[in-house]
Amino acid sequence: MTYPRPDSLSLMLPLARLETLLRGFGDLRIALVGDLYLDRYLDIEPGVREMSIETGLEAYQVSRVRNSPGVVGTVMNNLAALGVGSNGGLEPGGKLVPVTVIGDDGHGDDLIRCLARLPVDPRHVLRDPARLTPTYTKPMQPVAATTSGAAGSAWRELNRLDVRTRGPLGDETRRELCKRVRAAFDECDGVIVCDQVVETGWGVVSPEVRAFLRQLSRERPEKLVFVDSRAHMGEFDFGTLKPNRAECLQSIGVDPTARDDGDVLLRRAVAAMVERTGRAVFCTLSERGILVATPQDRRSGTPVPDGATMDASSCNAGVERRPPRDLSGTGVPDLPLGVIVPAPPVRGEIDIVGAGDSATAGIVASLLCGATEIEAAVVGNLVASITIEQLGTTGTATPEQVVARWQEAFAAT
Repeated sequence: MTYPRPDSLSLMLPLARLETLLRGFGDLRIALVGDLYLDRYLDIEPGVREMSIETGLEAYQVSRVRNSPGVVGTVMNNLAALGVGSNGGLEPGGKLVPVTVIGDDGHGDDLIRCLARLPVDPRHVLRDPARLTPTYTKPMQPVAATTSGAAGSAWRELNRLDVRTRGPLGDETRRELCKRVRAAFDECDGVIVCDQVVETGWGVVSPEVRAFLRQLSRERPEKLVFVDSRAHMGEFDFGTLKPNRAECLQSIGVDPTARDDGDVLLRRAVAAMVERTGRAVFCTLSERGILVATPQDRRSGTPVPDGATMDASSCNAGVERRPPRDLSGTGVPDLPLGVIVPAPPVRGEIDIVGAGDSATAGIVASLLCGATEIEAAVVGNLVASITIEQLGTTGTATPEQVVARWQEAFAAT
């Protein structure tokens, strides 16, 4: 199987078009429904060892604590870095609108302080005394040091400590949450759904909240509802879905470790998602890029074959389509196979934590500014390629960095 060459990406998204999209991000207002976590990084002082008298175990000496909003917060960090809401100035309410439930505790206080640094409208962040604020505590140990003894650039994450309520939201909290979901849905340009919790009904996006989002989506089919779900992607029959490869295959009951020559099973799973939702699907494939499939692929009876090139004029009109192929005897179903938009190359050590969230930010902001699915996937790839190069933290990318990455990857083509 072949894939589009990196030198075709500059035709998929010319630089002038990229800059136009980026300029539009500042005016967007985006709701985010889902699980808001506190990411707490504990930086362990290098070269300092102290033993606990009580236990005889080493007591790690923390020299710095870094708090950052995670899950929904990671997407918000990326949206803010890309400039979403930057044109709002001092306007009350900001441009990023999280709809979520956290605890009425110290971790929640820290999380609210983190949000205050972003262009966030916190009105729909509910605080429930019966809940723990979900928190990922990440002890970070330096694995290299400079000659001066200062921490090097490489960090190793030790065993993570997770804090969360292992149970469903109360009925009253869930009813209030649905009221807030409707309010945010009505006032925002688009909605991102971040369904992080694996256990059914334990997170913000419970079956009841998912059903309510389905109802809103059908009432307003023109509004973008972009869904990222770690364990329940197969339960979403609405919205624009963004699974990774494993989530795609699991949604049709296939073991993600199963051999899949030619991505036949993967494309079958993506096709099923497109058929179920009637919307585009963006399947992230790590270093390979993003597989994009749309309902138009099925209606046209033909996908863009991998390796297809496009002229610049096709970028605003969508993907160039070739005549139907005879797939008989190939084992490939005649379904919306889509096109793989390859990721730009990266160099050196990488940290993929948060890569999917950064891709979500780039894709959603681009779609809301009028990008085609292919253009949005290119932007998502560009953003993710920048964030994965930032080690020991969940990275972000600015518009200037996105333009520089485009120039680095494609200017010579």
